[in-house]
Amino acid sequence: LTLEKSADPLVVKQRMLIADGLMEEILSKAYNDPGVGHTATGQRQYYDDINDYSGFHMEGIRSIDGTPIPELAEYNVSVSVTPATLPNGTVARLVRIEVKVNRYDDYVLESYRTAYE
Repeated sequence: LTLEKSADPLVVKQRMLIADGLMEEILSKAYNDPGVGHTATGQRQYYDDINDYSGFHMEGIRSIDGTPIPELAEYNVSVSVTPATLPNGTVARLVRIEVKVNRYDDYVLESYRTAYE
């Protein structure tokens, strides 16, 4: 069992890079919906604010335009965006990205985003 869940360095690195890249993409978006550009298509390339990513799920990693990346077909990603309040009282949103692959433990990356725009 220990060998089964042992940390394969390649898998560890890929999960981190997937989560980091997606987090960077999400945090670069507007805090509030700017009211232009996004449609209800569910296509990531049209997401224009962080709330658009809430509930986002990807089976097999794809580029932002939806092109599958065959080498990462076994990886799955889930995103949640929830309201939060920081200890100093600042209103924020908690972005949580979970990356899963086969028999390995989930990799979770979390970050807070405030309305600093």
